[in-house]
Amino acid sequence: MKRISIKIPVVVFLLVTLFVFLPKQKANAWGGGGGQCFDFVTIGGFFFGSTDGPGRVNFGGNAGFKNGDPPPPLMAHLTVTDHNSGRQIKIDGTSDDGTVTCYGTGSGDPSDPAFLCRRLTGRATSTLGNVTTTGTFQCTICDFGEPGKDSDLFGIRVFNSAGTLIYDTDLRKLAGGNAQLHKPCSDPTPGCF
Repeated sequence: MKRISIKIPVVVFLLVTLFVFLPKQKANAWGGGGGQCFDFVTIGGFFFGSTDGPGRVNFGGNAGFKNGDPPPPLMAHLTVTDHNSGRQIKIDGTSDDGTVTCYGTGSGDPSDPAFLCRRLTGRATSTLGNVTTTGTFQCTICDFGEPGKDSDLFGIRVFNSAGTLIYDTDLRKLAGGNAQLHKPCSDPTPGCF
């Protein structure tokens, strides 16, 4: 039987090479350690009722971590049109410009239906008539399967710069349309509100 002898410099070289070239695990986008988590949600549709009246409210957009090198910026593009009053709500920006400040789940427990919801916060504009108000928003989007009608949920609240609630839809089932959670994370952290 032959003995194999490995010299210490060779072992050190191999260990350093492995350390340098093995992929690194970064902190995830949800603020915790562990694997990366960069999912996003798209939504479009309508429901009935808001603080502006019982009529139709249309909405569409997307939010989350969609484009760019990891970690991509958090982004949101969302438009809400309330046909009760003609109100237009617009959210358009990223975490890079400070427009979108948080993105998280409704629950950290995968057995909880709220785990399939995404919550986001940031800056929004609300235009009613000729008056545009800049303030903040809280939005919840839930993907509870296909089709989205009568199962998926959407809700948005808008506050003026003084923090007073100026618009609220509550969390409502879609009367038409769909919410779609893309590349859902298996271990997101709850957050936002």
